[in-house]
Amino acid sequence: STQSTGVAGIPAMATLRLARFHARCAPPPAIEPSGPEQSEQLATEFCDTCYHRIPASKFARHRGFCREFGFRKPGHVVRSTPVLPLLSTICGNPVVLSDVFMDWSTVADRVMGAWGTGSLSGLPAEIQAQVPSAIMRVAKLGCLRETEKKMKHWAQEAIMLLQIQEWLSTTSRDSGVCIVEVGAYGGELSHMLQEFVGETSMVLIDMIVPDKCVDACYEGSSRFTRLVKGVEEVTAAEIRKAANGAQTTVVMAKHLCGAAADSMLRQVATGWQLEGEVFVCISHCCQHKAIWEEYVGQHRFREQGLTSEDFDFIKNHVAWKCVANREQKGRFFDGLHRLGRLFEHLFDVSRDEYMRECGFDTKSFYFCDEDVTMRNIMLTCCRSA
Repeated sequence: STQSTGVAGIPAMATLRLARFHARCAPPPAIEPSGPEQSEQLATEFCDTCYHRIPASKFARHRGFCREFGFRKPGHVVRSTPVLPLLSTICGNPVVLSDVFMDWSTVADRVMGAWGTGSLSGLPAEIQAQVPSAIMRVAKLGCLRETEKKMKHWAQEAIMLLQIQEWLSTTSRDSGVCIVEVGAYGGELSHMLQEFVGETSMVLIDMIVPDKCVDACYEGSSRFTRLVKGVEEVTAAEIRKAANGAQTTVVMAKHLCGAAADSMLRQVATGWQLEGEVFVCISHCCQHKAIWEEYVGQHRFREQGLTSEDFDFIKNHVAWKCVANREQKGRFFDGLHRLGRLFEHLFDVSRDEYMRECGFDTKSFYFCDEDVTMRNIMLTCCRSA
């Protein structure tokens, strides 16, 4: 490592430059105040991410942001990454930094227009009106959840259950219904759905079975199946056996992470060979865990002239959307939030297009506000018999 030196208590300029660009260099020595009255003003701490000295009173806040994004200012973040070339490639003409932070609506319209998608809508009014009462029903049933954020979980679950209930009300259930929950964990969501739509066959898929789960409630029942494996390992024969002859299948997943979501959509579209009517309801989550080789939206990325490297950048920077949850304010931070939101939009609607190409009627929409969950895009797909 390189040790900097100081002149009259101030680090040498050449040493500062080296410190900023040399990975993990040792911090400069602390600045010595000239008198007790200046000690509070001169107290600083060294940031080993951006190699700046930060006033001690602001250091904790600075370090949290700096470690996540690698720089002090969002403008630096954008300049130092492939954001502008990437957006320019999609649009077919240059996008500059001032566009991103000063004229965002125009940039977003250009990008989404080139991608072949429009802005996402929210919940239909008829569903929105039922949400408060549905949350109360879910809260009474949600006995397994003991987290501080349980109300936010209940709100999301209530909306998903209402979507499924609404679709089932338009279909014939004479031949039975099979609910397949991927990433089921304790199975609470499927258990709640029984109270909304009546008894169905249930298939819970997850590699983990927690101590608190609904399995005991269905012990010995022929309509309950637990598959302790990854969704990509579940076979069509296992699904047919668990369905007990049902000709209506609902596949759901609340915040299914990364590549598991792509595996689920691929299984529904082709792998499980589902017969009869099919409905899929999934809220996207953890895009940064997705894998290019498994991603079902590859075709759309390639059509836009993007590569696997561009895919990696987009999935990893969906997290910029979460800047809105921070106490950071101002035009630059709003710009990062908008970029993250746009990346999430492009990532998720590419999955939507894959399911549409596989013969499903699809819809992507914002199912709740960002103060409930930042991962608030839901995809529904349905296919007639």
